[in-house]
Amino acid sequence: MPSGPTDIGITQATGALLESVEWETKLEEKIIKATDGTFGQGQTFDPIIEFSVKGRGTPSVAVGIGAAGIAAITGGTTLILKVKQSQKNDDFDSYEYSGTNYPNA
Repeated sequence: MPSGPTDIGITQATGALLESVEWETKLEEKIIKATDGTFGQGQTFDPIIEFSVKGRGTPSVAVGIGAAGIAAITGGTTLILKVKQSQKNDDFDSYEYSGTNYPNA
């Protein structure tokens, strides 16, 4: 029997009819060059995690301070910045929400 991935589907979030879950971790950086123009010193600060969730049905979040609904994002302060809902005549209702998590806040 061929081997393959054991986790197929969305495992980082729970909900009915989830279509996609995405998150990206970012850092701010400050680079100081040496007097000869080469790398002198660098520092990273202010980590953030941007995320988005798409699915069908009714979203379980609202704009404001809340939880991302993604298992990999815990702690800090999470801002839900955008919630979009749509309806079509020939399809299920759908939603998208996105936001930013500040782990050190």
